[in-house]
Amino acid sequence: MATSSFIFYTSIIFLGTFTLSFSEDFPFEKILFEVASALGTVGLSTGITGELSDLGKIFIILLMFRGRLGVLTFGIAVWSRGQQKKDAEVYEEDLAV
Repeated sequence: MATSSFIFYTSIIFLGTFTLSFSEDFPFEKILFEVASALGTVGLSTGITGELSDLGKIFIILLMFRGRLGVLTFGIAVWSRGQQKKDAEVYEEDLAV
């Protein structure tokens, strides 16, 4: 459980920083801090949030929502949606009694 949580958070921080570094023109350290702060929902900022583009602000908002929801909760919800279709199949079998 701890390993999967670590992998989820690390991958989301990596992808979020990667995405914002392409759309924004700020130092890497500030972008990384903003992404980690948004995902952790700690309320800290380096002051660049107000200067982000509209796309960057929306992305930070989505990271905040995902952090508030919880990465594992979000991952399990997405994963279980695909599993429900598999569980809904009805199997019929002829049994000799």
